[in-house]
Amino acid sequence: MSQFTTANLYRNRRHQWLVAAALVGITLVSLGVILEPDPETGLRPLPSDYLWVVIPALAMIAYLIWRAFQTRIVTSPHGIEVVRTVGRDAVPWAQVRGFEVHPSPSRWGFEVAIRLQDGRCLRVCAEHPARRGPDAKAAARRRAEALAQAMEHDRRAQSAGDPSPVSA
Repeated sequence: MSQFTTANLYRNRRHQWLVAAALVGITLVSLGVILEPDPETGLRPLPSDYLWVVIPALAMIAYLIWRAFQTRIVTSPHGIEVVRTVGRDAVPWAQVRGFEVHPSPSRWGFEVAIRLQDGRCLRVCAEHPARRGPDAKAAARRRAEALAQAMEHDRRAQSAGDPSPVSA
């Protein structure tokens, strides 16, 4: 029986706050459009015209904001679990071939991906620079590579039975 009993947790607080802020911004813009007077008649909508849509939408947005703060990557003796805002992926260690860092589709940031035994890649997370410039892009690549190395260390520690976590 393996002695690897700890679960390592990886979170990106900056990403969590950006998703939450985007959801709040979208909500405010949508409410502004709903509450705006009609341009032709100048009439404002009555609450009965929009509350039946706004209240469920606000509940859904509140749930998505809560879920945004639950995003994480967990490595455990059973495998790796990627918890996203709207979904999750659990991959047993037996299906993991390794971890890779790829340029993002925009070529500005970098993505950490799990290479599966069947050759497919499962995107785990993305690291984008906070500022423009080559130094910021290199820092984003270093963060992505550090996360990939930490998760690879967790995978090897699980197979070797070593419970020592690595700091990411």
